[in-house]
Amino acid sequence: FGGFSACPAQDGRRVFYNLGGQVCSVDLETLEEQVLADFLDGRVGGCSLSADGQRLVTSLSRGGRPAVAVVNTDGSGHQVVAEPSRVVGHVQACPTDPDLILYSSDINQRMWEVRMDGSEERPLFEHDKTVWITHETFLGKSDEVIFVHWPFALKAIRVGTDEDRVV
Repeated sequence: FGGFSACPAQDGRRVFYNLGGQVCSVDLETLEEQVLADFLDGRVGGCSLSADGQRLVTSLSRGGRPAVAVVNTDGSGHQVVAEPSRVVGHVQACPTDPDLILYSSDINQRMWEVRMDGSEERPLFEHDKTVWITHETFLGKSDEVIFVHWPFALKAIRVGTDEDRVV
């Protein structure tokens, strides 16, 4: 069990979590556990719940290859939606757009966005490897991502745009 992988359902009745190569849920009333997805040969990262509560997004590593996966919260299926040739770190679902994913990568280009179906993958806040970006996360229930432009500023940018601001 990944200590930082727990993610509560919107109704508060279940908690989603990872366990090695599985994405699971536990019913908090009955303590019944369910495997929602089993990536047999992989390891998954922390879970993030989509704005509509229907899907979880997570990082996946299989055979040393990074990926972004989407898992239906009802256990009806899962799919790999992106297999970039770069590192995939923290994967987050947008709190306002149920079809948008943000994920972190390496120093060459830190933040990326992609749709739940794998389309429209693009860098967010384009930069070169001399710029150090870290600690990106959505700002509350908005489509704005805050991040640290180390050591200069706390910044923010709306997904789908190229204009950043200093917070």
